[in-house]
Amino acid sequence: MRLHTLLRLAALAAAPAAFAPAASAQAPATPAAPTVPAAPAAIAITTTAPFDGTWTYAMDTPNGLLSGTFVFTTAEGGAISGTMSNPMGPGSTPLGAFVRDGQTLSFSFDSGDYGVLPVRLAFKDGAYEGTMSVMGMAIPITGARKADG
Repeated sequence: MRLHTLLRLAALAAAPAAFAPAASAQAPATPAAPTVPAAPAAIAITTTAPFDGTWTYAMDTPNGLLSGTFVFTTAEGGAISGTMSNPMGPGSTPLGAFVRDGQTLSFSFDSGDYGVLPVRLAFKDGAYEGTMSVMGMAIPITGARKADG
């Protein structure tokens, strides 16, 4: 048996290719270098905030119809500011305490005689509906974006 084992080892040493797995006609595939995805196409981004501009307002109050305009501006960091005016007032009144929740904008202003009044507007398709609270009453308010604002 020893002789037989030695003969097999000698045969293997003399002809290693005979016992190797068959080589394919093609060279083994080298792993491809990782590819870097192409940069996405440029996307146009609108920087104008949806509330920016001049908006009309109309309220049917116990003292009669009151109308005028709101002007909203959004700063680069996202802070909203604004004013309101009406034909009966001496100028514009600053708005403050802005809170944006989706397409809803809440803010308040100092009315003088009635104190600070909260306003909540829900915007949709260039118009809005909402309420202004005055002495516990919810006064409906409606409006739309002015064509030039």
